[in-house]
Amino acid sequence: MKKISVIAVALIAVLSLSACGKKQKSADETTKPTKLVKLVNNKKETKLVTKKGSIVFYKTYRGTSYDNNSKQRFDMVLFSFKATNNTNKMLTAAQIVNNTKLVANAKVDGKKTSLYQPLAYSSAYPNTMYNQQSYLNSFEQSWDNEPIKPHHTIIVTSSDAFKLVNNGKNETLNISTQDDYTNASVISKHHNSIAINDIQAKKVKNATDIVK
Repeated sequence: MKKISVIAVALIAVLSLSACGKKQKSADETTKPTKLVKLVNNKKETKLVTKKGSIVFYKTYRGTSYDNNSKQRFDMVLFSFKATNNTNKMLTAAQIVNNTKLVANAKVDGKKTSLYQPLAYSSAYPNTMYNQQSYLNSFEQSWDNEPIKPHHTIIVTSSDAFKLVNNGKNETLNISTQDDYTNASVISKHHNSIAINDIQAKKVKNATDIVK
């Protein structure tokens, strides 16, 4: 009898954990906007959502960066986004997500490391490819500086490109505070990061294609 009771308790514990897991997954896929900036991922798309609008991951490019000064090269990933302004005011993508930004973290030798060395979008091309560099540069500050008309959608890029560690394995993107005017209370505590390889975005062959 005692043995049966132990088995029953164990089954209840397993079912409870299973239910929690399903609840968490359901929450991750809920697109209902809130005052907080929330990172949502489902089978169709990955996006940041708030009551002000949404920023959907649009296209992604993976390649090797060029640095003609230090001669160092890194594997890199670039993202573009479709930023939608749902308000009646002119807003930038940054303002839609409460002046937060995306930062990358990776596990290196088993330890979580912040990738503090952001890469410029133009570093996807060598200096000899001036036109391509210039084209990407024209979008590089669009996250912060490109105004979006009320109830309109435009294509923007994040402020930085991201260094890839081990082809993105064990690497995450996190929503982070942008400056002194932003604090952690504007970010969802439960939906604020995603594995970089789980992001839903159309893959392109050329870096300039992310903004076409």
